[in-house]
Amino acid sequence: MDKAEKSSDVPGEERPNRPIPVPQIDEELFTAYTNAIFLSPAVLDMKIVFGETAILGQGTVDWHSSITMTWQQAKILQYYLTVIIAAHEMDNGLIKIPRAMLPKGTPPLPDQGSVKPELLKYLKFLEEYRRKFLEEQTA
Repeated sequence: MDKAEKSSDVPGEERPNRPIPVPQIDEELFTAYTNAIFLSPAVLDMKIVFGETAILGQGTVDWHSSITMTWQQAKILQYYLTVIIAAHEMDNGLIKIPRAMLPKGTPPLPDQGSVKPELLKYLKFLEEYRRKFLEEQTA
C-alpha cells in the first residue's frame, strides 16, 4: 500500500483517495423550515431543536423536530458550516444579521476571586468571540 492509500485517524496524515458518496435522498425524508434553534448540550452529545416562530401570536415558537449528535459530529458540522458560509460570503457578500437577532452581551465579568477560573476563561472567550462577530457585522 503506497502513502496515498494509507488510512489513518491521525490529523494531517494521508487518507485514502476515495470518491465521496452522494447521498440518495429518500422521498419520505422529513423536511421542514426553521427560523428558531435551541441548543441543548450534554456531556456525551448535543441536541439541536428546530422550530418556527408563530406569525400570529405572542412571539411563540412551534418546536417541530430535534437532532441529537455526538460532540465529534458537532465539531465536524462546525467545520463544514464555516467552510460553506465562507464560500457563500465570498460569492455573495457578508450575510447581515438583523439587529434583533444579534447575540446578546455577556453579563459583567465577576470578581476573579469569586468564580472558578474555568468559568472566567469561558466568559472571557464568549465576550471576545461576540466582539469579533459584531465587528464583522458592522464592517
